[in-house]
Amino acid sequence: MGRVREKLDIDFVISTGDNFYKNGLKGVRDQAFKESFMDIYIAQSLQKPWYSVLGNHDYMGNALAQLSPVLRKIDDRFICMRSSSLTQNLWTSSLSTPLHSNWSIGLTLASIVMTGEGWRLEAST
Repeated sequence: MGRVREKLDIDFVISTGDNFYKNGLKGVRDQAFKESFMDIYIAQSLQKPWYSVLGNHDYMGNALAQLSPVLRKIDDRFICMRSSSLTQNLWTSSLSTPLHSNWSIGLTLASIVMTGEGWRLEAST
């Protein structure tokens, strides 16, 4: 994932849910946050904001823990929002981007890569 993101020179990542298998997080101090996020996504190209929404597995645990600003203090890349908040945040950010700008968005769950020219599916590496 880090190699693909390096080639694309991404600005941020969108995680489309199921952030912590199998049963989400137990709380804001759950070791799974470190083991499944901080210790996994270590490539320099992945040191970007991660806009995350909750998936069904996340709701099996303490969903409010993922929405808590405490996790952002532990790792400032992790930004988890309700899906409607994420959509509004990304839309507001895009308004300040000139129309001629090139952009890339990496989506983690389905390995869909979006660029300013369109989108394509990529196999995970």
